Parts: sequence; C-alpha cells; structure tokens
Amino acid sequence: MRRPTRLARIVGALLLAGSVTYAASAPASAASPSWQMTVVTSLDQVHTGSAAAYTVTIWNHGTSNISSLYLQSTFKGVAYVDDDTHCQGTASTALFCNFGALPGTTAGQLVDPHVTITVAFTAGSVPVVPGFFANTTGASPNDKGHNSHGDTLTPTDPDTGAAVIPSTSVTSSKDFAGGWALDRSVVGTDANLGKSNQQSTAVQPLKVHVPVTTQDGSTLTEPFSCTADQISKTYCGGKTEFGEWSKVNVESGAVQPGYFPVTIMLYGKAVGSISQSSIQLIHVDDQGNPVGPDTDGNGISDPLAQCGATLENCIQVTKVGNNYRIIAWVDQNGGFKGMG
Repeated sequence: MRRPTRLARIVGALLLAGSVTYAASAPASAASPSWQMTVVTSLDQVHTGSAAAYTVTIWNHGTSNISSLYLQSTFKGVAYVDDDTHCQGTASTALFCNFGALPGTTAGQLVDPHVTITVAFTAGSVPVVPGFFANTTGASPNDKGHNSHGDTLTPTDPDTGAAVIPSTSVTSSKDFAGGWALDRSVVGTDANLGKSNQQSTAVQPLKVHVPVTTQDGSTLTEPFSCTADQISKTYCGGKTEFGEWSKVNVESGAVQPGYFPVTIMLYGKAVGSISQSSIQLIHVDDQGNPVGPDTDGNGISDPLAQCGATLENCIQVTKVGNNYRIIAWVDQNGGFKGMG
C-alpha cells in the first residue's frame, strides 16, 4: 500500500485537531454603472382623459459599456411613445423599452452617450405617477422592488443628483382643458355659458405631440392691466377691459409654423353695451408683455384688432344669440382678454 505524503499527514492531523477553517469566498459583485436618468414633465396639470407626457434621458457617464439597457414604467396606459423601434406599450400596459447596449464615455467626448424618449400616458382621475425605472437585466414589472438581479436606476435631479418622483396632477375643472396633444382635435373649456360660466376658451393646434391646454376664469392671475403703467395705457388706447382672462398654452409659447384659431365665447352680459365693431383683444405672453406686430411704430405691440384680408394676428367677432364669439388668429400662445 502507498504511504501518504508528508503534506497529507500534516493536513490530516490538523483536521483531526479541528484547527483548519475554510473561508468561502463571496461572489464578486459587479461594479454599478456610472449612469443617470432625468425626466422632464411636459405639463404640471392635465385634464381628466387627456395625456400626460414625459421626456426621459438616460446618460452613461462611465467609461464602461452598459451591455443591456432596459426602461420600464409602473404606470399603465401608454398613449404614445416616440421610439417604437425599441419601446412598446398600449392603453392597458406599462412602458417597456429594450435599447440594447449603451456605449461608455471615451476621452475627449463633449457629450456622454445617452438615449432619450418621450412617452405619454392617458390620465384617469388620479395623478399620473409614471414610476420610471431602468435596468441592466430586463426587470419584470412583477418583480417585487423592480430590481430583478441587476442594477436599477430611477430618476434624479440633474443638478443635485437627488432622487425625484415625476408626476402630473389631474383636474376635472370645467375651466381647464387639454394636456399632451395626441391629435389636432379642438381643446376647449366648458362652452355652456351663463351667469356661473361667463366665458369659454378653445384652441385647435397646428401640430401634434406638443402641450396644448386652455383655461379661463376671473381668478387667473395675469401680470397685465390697462391702467398699470404708461406702456399699458398706450397699448389699450383708452379702451376698457371686459370678461375674464383666457390662458392658452400651445407648445409652451413656441412660435408656430402658421396662424391657429383661439376661440373665446363670451356671455353677452359680460360684454355689456360695448359695440361689436369696437371689440379688440389683449394678447400678452406669460410674463404679461404685449405680443404681436407693432404696426403703428410706437415701440409697443398692438392689440388684436378685427381682421382684414388676411388672418394674421387679428380677430373675427360674431354675435351668437345674445353672446359673442371672438376667434383670434395668432402664431403663439399667451393670455387673452377682451376690451372695447
């Protein structure tokens, strides 16, 4: 029989003496990727049944590639996503995107590699909280904690790096309408006029997939008054304001490729004894500055006067029963109020 080696005899003796401790090495954990997700909300508030939209950007700040990048949401009801090559979702499902590999940042790059998508969800009666999360292994939405077995990323503030939870509030107010435009349908507030609802506002956008909302009411705060200062007095030309403010948002104030109609319906008694031919419309931007051309050369944009041969920065006034309809043809949004 073969005699054991000296080393074997030593090991055997140590085992019998209980002097050997086996250290099981822990599996090496993968280094977390140097990535960041930011989310920009298109609108703070939308009307029930409209769409709330978000632009999601995922950056790879590190030098290593992210071999597989997935993006998902917990909120169901995808109404639109601008990348159907990598993303999917329906009116009854959540968002799921498979972007494949996201390369790392190399020396001399001015901008880190990134992916960007815009996604819209149909709003119900509760706030839209999309619950975006990215993953490197394709986490399932049914996975508790949504972290599967890989690295998980959620939105952060681009300046501070602090965690954020993007959301959009939802209102059913009759004085507010719209959201993220999925088509070119007219967006308008309650058009049933009376003592308790003296004005309605509607707009038909020229584009889709942009924010489009309307709002009206005497409680709207607009930083403009015909009597505020000499510039305002010059702009109004001695005319008196009437009705409520209408606030219109079409693509957050961007000048549009043409002139689009903003229709304001006014309860007749809100106009009073002002003649139809003398009606004009105040048009200001979100900061209260007059908007439009300066045809008389006094350095101040002119109010919207009644249209001539063309429909450009002007209004059409029609009496409908005892009420008035004012259609303003403009190429950018803002605040509107009648005067005469």
